[in-house]
Amino acid sequence: MRRRSIAVTLLAVLALALVVQWLAFHMAEESLKSLPCDTRLAPYTLEVESLFPPYGLLKNATGYCLDGGDVEAVVPGRLGHYSPGYEYILWSSEWDMNYSIALLKESLKRGDPGRIKDDFYWVKINYFKLKLAREYEGVNITEIRFAPSPPLGWAHVIKMAILTPLEDPSICFWVVGVVLSAVVYGVLLLGLNLGAKLPHTNSAVKPILVALFIILVLQGALGDKFELFKHFGLEDGETSPGISCSVNDTYSLLHEFHRMARGYVGNDEATCEVLQNLRSTLAGDEFDALQKTLNVSCT
Repeated sequence: MRRRSIAVTLLAVLALALVVQWLAFHMAEESLKSLPCDTRLAPYTLEVESLFPPYGLLKNATGYCLDGGDVEAVVPGRLGHYSPGYEYILWSSEWDMNYSIALLKESLKRGDPGRIKDDFYWVKINYFKLKLAREYEGVNITEIRFAPSPPLGWAHVIKMAILTPLEDPSICFWVVGVVLSAVVYGVLLLGLNLGAKLPHTNSAVKPILVALFIILVLQGALGDKFELFKHFGLEDGETSPGISCSVNDTYSLLHEFHRMARGYVGNDEATCEVLQNLRSTLAGDEFDALQKTLNVSCT
């Protein structure tokens, strides 16, 4: 008996902590949503797992965003480490720059002036794209992902373990099919069991009563539940609801850097800046051939 009371007490304390945690994190999210929406891709990210929301950090928040449906605070300063989105932008920009330089070197070996100018044009675009990507590091903002520690953390893990597979429509159909089958077979067995217990004197009325019982229970249990199937796909003309205030897409920002870079390449000053950057990358004869082909005077 004593062990049972201890177990009940522990469960009660766990349930109370779960409720208090949920209220604290819910209130923190609602407080953040009263701030302006910030859709910028933050160069830095910090994940804090705590019993209660990190109010010491959140009080400095300047805005919020939604990433994967979770509310994240945007705070000034550099905290944590590079965000995955910004790391990808840097990696992609550096890869494009190195690849365009490799193509330029091949053109210099062939000695085709037209091809050299075309490849150098792309080197210039990728150079300024990489420059813009590196300068974006100066945007001193950090996304703080605040996650609850157990016991609320355990509840979230269980919730995601259940809901994530259900995002697949085929699994949804399977689950609903199993549930409906269980309900139908359960009602049939219940009706047969009820019929078996009816007095034998009512044998003529027994099938009618059992059928009415099954119909009434199925109607009450299922009713309009088949409307659920409408939610597994979009109707004609229906659009999927978007998440407002979602964080800026990494590929969109990378495309924006590319677009901005194209505006930098149209003058001799930009050409000279790129040539100066290539001086240590190209061999002496390669650099001389490039400068002669471009016929640009750099002081």
